[in-house]
Amino acid sequence: MTTNDTTLDVRLPRPRIRTGAIVWGLIVTLVGAGALALLLNPELRDATIAAILSLSAFGFGLAVLAGLGLLILVLAIVTLIRRAQQRAELRHIDALAGNTPGTAADSATSDGS
Repeated sequence: MTTNDTTLDVRLPRPRIRTGAIVWGLIVTLVGAGALALLLNPELRDATIAAILSLSAFGFGLAVLAGLGLLILVLAIVTLIRRAQQRAELRHIDALAGNTPGTAADSATSDGS
């Protein structure tokens, strides 16, 4: 007769949070809200059109560079959040498997051999 001493911790995986989708959704929402504000306010719309038409080529270039920099910043933030989520998920998997710091793997290296 055999006994099964191992107990399996069967848990459903945690749901993934799609950070990129959340960030891009917020950006699209903000752009849409800004466009709606411009369309609904005639004075603001006229002032915005006048400001855009008064830009020189250098001003347009700066605006394009600023937009590109903002895009790079958002991508970097999303990448950092994604990496942090992946590390947390790996730590969670290790904890479920019993590979936490201070277990047998660490004591084998700290016993002086």
